[in-house]
Amino acid sequence: MKILFFPIAGREGASSRYRVYQYVPFLQQAGFQVQILPPLPRTGRGIRRWVQASLEHHAVIRQARNADLLFIQKRLFAPPTIRKMARLGKKIVFDLDDAIFTSPAGNWSLVTRRRVHSRLKAVMREADLVLCGNRYLKKFSSEWGASRTEILPTAIDTSSYSPRQVPRCGEPVLGWIGSSVNHRYLDLLSSVLPTLSREFQGLRLLVVSDGRYTMEGVHVENRPWSQKTEVRDILDMDVGLMPLTDNEWTRGKCALKALQYMAAGIPAVCSPVGANSEVVEDGKEGFLPQSDAEWLDSIRLLLNSHALREKMGKAGRAKVDAAFSLHVIAKRKIDLLRSV
Repeated sequence: MKILFFPIAGREGASSRYRVYQYVPFLQQAGFQVQILPPLPRTGRGIRRWVQASLEHHAVIRQARNADLLFIQKRLFAPPTIRKMARLGKKIVFDLDDAIFTSPAGNWSLVTRRRVHSRLKAVMREADLVLCGNRYLKKFSSEWGASRTEILPTAIDTSSYSPRQVPRCGEPVLGWIGSSVNHRYLDLLSSVLPTLSREFQGLRLLVVSDGRYTMEGVHVENRPWSQKTEVRDILDMDVGLMPLTDNEWTRGKCALKALQYMAAGIPAVCSPVGANSEVVEDGKEGFLPQSDAEWLDSIRLLLNSHALREKMGKAGRAKVDAAFSLHVIAKRKIDLLRSV
């Protein structure tokens, strides 16, 4: 079977890296022929943008003719393109790990909202299978007309993560990893972290990101994100943080940070939003605090007890190995693709 992937980005994009590119060796080993067609760059407006969209449509259809299965990773093609794919008699799989029916800031214009929704409804109607990163996205996909939906969690390549075998020495370190556009979620802890900084001498907040972050009253260490160093940076943390607001956008998040912390054998303290509550069992692999008081209590418990951090870290790694490792999820993905 020949699969043509349409990822939302190149390998540098985290979503595409975790939902498409890391599976290629497993698919090839299973006998699939794999071709990947990333999106063409879009520049300009008006006629120039229309010409680019037209060229992309023809390139997509031309390549689609030679494939057996079309795997669309979060890309929203125009309805005519989706309908043409279906008329070619190709099987279509749509994959989403974000609440792409809304915007992170909730500030779309009416025109943008209508365009996005019309494209989403078109692909939901034509897709033979919709793969969803969590239960919330599965429910949304079913409500928007998908005939078959399955949950496929984000997978972690555990072979890249080797938890510490001896306790980390030095001052306590809280950690966060992610894109700078999500620094606003760290701001949710703007009263919690300064309080902890006063209680725990030398406490650092390690932020691994593509931009600089500061918080008043907190010693922040910024490190530039790199695929080569991200695991090493996570291993320098004692506790991993993932605070989130609770809205339509964040409920679509698929707990990547939490899974990375857990794979590294580090307890995860996360807001119970999106897939976080599907991945982390409160009190076992970490904590799921909601109020500032709960955040303070959860982090205090962990910073005061190396034994608790070690116990939760081991439980987290065991859960990732059993249910979220790349080898486990790749097998399920291959089975699902063969079932289409």
